[in-house]
Amino acid sequence: LHALHREMGSIYETRMQPYAQLEEAKNALLALQVDMHQAVLASTPAARQEALDKMTEDSRSLREPLQTYLKSADPTGKEKESRENLTTALNEYEAAEVNFQRLVQRSNDEAVEALYGEVSNESRALANALDVLMALHEQEAALIDAGGDATFIRTTREIAGFSVLALLLAVGMSIFAGRQISKPLGEASLIAGEIAGGNLNVQLPERFITRRDEVGDVARSLKKMIENLRALVSEISRSSAQIAASSQQLSASSQDITANMEEVTAAIEEVSSGLEAYLPLPRR
Repeated sequence: LHALHREMGSIYETRMQPYAQLEEAKNALLALQVDMHQAVLASTPAARQEALDKMTEDSRSLREPLQTYLKSADPTGKEKESRENLTTALNEYEAAEVNFQRLVQRSNDEAVEALYGEVSNESRALANALDVLMALHEQEAALIDAGGDATFIRTTREIAGFSVLALLLAVGMSIFAGRQISKPLGEASLIAGEIAGGNLNVQLPERFITRRDEVGDVARSLKKMIENLRALVSEISRSSAQIAASSQQLSASSQDITANMEEVTAAIEEVSSGLEAYLPLPRR
């Protein structure tokens, strides 16, 4: 893009701006030709003076852009030769124009008409020199423009290529990041399912526990939960064993008490039978 901007700036500074200066000078030259024709046809001093004033103004409009153009960067090749021809044609035209204006001011009609043809020839020579330079600048601007088009196409392709590469890279990184997260979470989900089914012997992969991200935090929390559940189940098992042992002791004690009661009952019955044998029956 920088190269494209530089080439477009080169077109304006070295070709389009000089072309505009030459075009402005040519338009002023055409206006001068009209002014001279009006000066020749003027029938009154006022009309001649008006035509001369207009020529002075248009002469200034001719010289200023040409002086700016000729002071620009040093030309090379065909442009240098064409500039030299332009300078010669401009000097000859200005000399003829000065003589023409002097004769018009003196109202020397015959001399004016005679010099009018010479000034017209110098004007055409100057116009031809301007046309040659304008055509030269148009050709070189077209070449630079074609180079700018090529640079634009190349830049567009490079930008498109980098964009596609960046898009592919972003998609690849997204897939990679997704797998780095989804795979551990999937395994954590399977382990949680095992725990829900009552399997507390599952082991979390060490590579998940040592991770320093959210996945590692989940893995460490899951590991802590498994350890706590194992401890809880172990405590419940120990309490259940103690309760079972106490229940067995109570059952044995109950059986002993029952046996003792049966022995006491039998002894009481035996004592009662003995007493009945020795004691006299009551009278009626």
